[in-house]
Amino acid sequence: MSWRNRLAERRDISKRAGRLTDKTDKRAFVSSVSDSESHSENIAAPPATRPDLRAHLLALAAAAQVDPHHVHRMLDPDLADYAGLSDAQLTICLRMMADTADRNAGRVPAGDTAAMHCIHCGPVYIHPDIAAVLPVVYGWPRGLGCPWCFVRRAGGSIPRPPATESP
Repeated sequence: MSWRNRLAERRDISKRAGRLTDKTDKRAFVSSVSDSESHSENIAAPPATRPDLRAHLLALAAAAQVDPHHVHRMLDPDLADYAGLSDAQLTICLRMMADTADRNAGRVPAGDTAAMHCIHCGPVYIHPDIAAVLPVVYGWPRGLGCPWCFVRRAGGSIPRPPATESP
């Protein structure tokens, strides 16, 4: 049976069950602050967050020695995306924010000690674990992109490893 036949069969079953399957089903767009019959508030409510999530992130940032500025500048809708993550995952996210801020400022992040050759950026510093899995061409790990590509596109400066340094 082709996918078109299966789709038509599902539509028939849905229509017989009395469910609407097209995009005009308003019940799918009702926010959690209105009842299922009142369609006056058709805005999506933000997901629930832990009220102490920002304070918890600040504590994790202090423990991981990450600048708390990254937590303070997070907007509440962005903060809600982190509500279901574990402490280990939150710490990794904070460290990634700090690494991104370092790259934007033209600094090499603390753990990026290996050299690689990006097809767009040229020689750049990268984390040794990433360099270890890249193919090596003429003595350099090569990649089709790198964490510095967005800095280059924005016109920022990229610190370069010495050309004589072998990775």
